[in-house]
Amino acid sequence: RYGALPAPPAFAGWRTGWLSLMGDFEGPYPEQDLPLVRWGLGPASVLEFASDGRGDVLVLDARPVPGIPQTLQLELNGVATATLELGSEAVFRQFIIPLAAKRGSNVLRIGYSGWERNGERPLALLYRSLQSVPAPRGPDSVPVPAANPGVQR
Repeated sequence: RYGALPAPPAFAGWRTGWLSLMGDFEGPYPEQDLPLVRWGLGPASVLEFASDGRGDVLVLDARPVPGIPQTLQLELNGVATATLELGSEAVFRQFIIPLAAKRGSNVLRIGYSGWERNGERPLALLYRSLQSVPAPRGPDSVPVPAANPGVQR
């Protein structure tokens, strides 16, 4: 556990209207023990967030479409930030990724290696949460590891 991470709503931190290629909220699905969820749609989701420039983290809790191997390519403001391997099992995994965001507006692109067509929707990744939050600060906080982007909890 990484100390002092804020606990905002499951999809907090993004500017409204800047969610590109994200499905609508669905659920909850109590029979599958799922809260409200959102699909990331292929080939990529693009999100905008504001930062004070003092450090942010991406908190991602998601699972791939069963049977479709999933690799995420994260880019912040056009610069490659992290590559996350999720495999193809329908297992949720949480990642905490430090973001070197600049002060002001930032754009995060999450590229998907695969997806499955469900009608008109190219389903790539099912998110239980996707948050952009300030990095922990203060003497009681455990710093988010920077040496290994995509730290899995």
